[in-house]
Amino acid sequence: DDTGFALASDLARLDRVRAAGAAESAVLYCNRIVEAMARRTVGPTPRGAAPSLAGLITDLEKYHQLPRPLKSLLHLLRSLGNDARHAVQPVTAAEVDVAFAVLLRWLQWAFCESPSGPQLPALARASRPVDVLLPRDLARLVDDAATTGDEVLARLTSGRTDGALLSPLLAAAAAEALLGRKLWDQALTVLRAGLERFPRDRRLRQLLGLYWSRRGGDERSAEHLHRARAELEPLLPQGGAPATDEDTFGILGGVYKRLAELEPAAADEWLSKSAATYRAGWEQSRRTNEYLGINTATLAFFRGEDVRALAEPIRDRMEAVEARLRAAGHGPRPLTFWDQATWATAELLLRNWAAAGELYRDAFARFPEQVGYIDVTVWQARLILDRTGESARAAEILGR
Repeated sequence: DDTGFALASDLARLDRVRAAGAAESAVLYCNRIVEAMARRTVGPTPRGAAPSLAGLITDLEKYHQLPRPLKSLLHLLRSLGNDARHAVQPVTAAEVDVAFAVLLRWLQWAFCESPSGPQLPALARASRPVDVLLPRDLARLVDDAATTGDEVLARLTSGRTDGALLSPLLAAAAAEALLGRKLWDQALTVLRAGLERFPRDRRLRQLLGLYWSRRGGDERSAEHLHRARAELEPLLPQGGAPATDEDTFGILGGVYKRLAELEPAAADEWLSKSAATYRAGWEQSRRTNEYLGINTATLAFFRGEDVRALAEPIRDRMEAVEARLRAAGHGPRPLTFWDQATWATAELLLRNWAAAGELYRDAFARFPEQVGYIDVTVWQARLILDRTGESARAAEILGR
């Protein structure tokens, strides 16, 4: 096509650079293949800049049935690619093997499992399973790390570390899976072991910050949140340093926002830091990360700023996303709960009461099981309405 990408050609080049021991080049080819194929799967982008690979992976999970474990692995591959691109740390041969394993998992999904793919019976010839292309122990560890983290944890706690610390990607994937299950002590065990072996790995450091952030939120502990802050702040770009992963901005912005609640005497300072962090992340994403964007707009609103220039691009982007998804056959109202709530909040900030109400009520009706998310969304909407002097409209707009 007009992009010049050909899968067979890139796979052949990947084979050559792997055979030559060019580790960084091999990781970059794995990322290039995933990104080129992801853009084709996601299709035409809405108005504004094309989404980053991070945004493409998120779209695949939200709207194209990409399994969550594979989403986690792809994000970790992307992080490894960023490190290789910016020479953050050397890439080892073991990491190339893990990157190749993730790429194979991606190709398996794209060609055999994706609803929009060719749904081939098998990736390899003669209907051989994809695992035959990998060492059996590595294939098992990659799958476990992305789904439960139990096998990686068991090896670390028993002293049998063979394979478990083959790559920071495996440790990070396992820690992320354990954090998702709120197994705090187990996640911390994996993170500490991973950082002892790979002390400069940015994803492991980011996940340690996420660990303290989530514990701090669950336990309403300012002490934990300050530990999260101490881990995450050094990951922000300094001077001419490479761009920071967008997730870091989101996690750290949330840490500051919760500190404002727990330390009211310093609330203005923490809210100012939160607003600046969300905005920096949104700008880095070229204004394509709606989560960072809507938090930027909402915090600016609470600080008394005119937010039209912030909220309008988010509203326009969500309209375009919905139109693109409808055109692709995803149904009459294809947005996820959070995407639709983001759009509704943008309309609320723009004082488009009718449009906001329609979006809120429809989202609550389509996702009644999302009780916690609905409660948070209603709470924030009421705060916005109170600040605008329109609290009397709450029942009409929110339907509750």
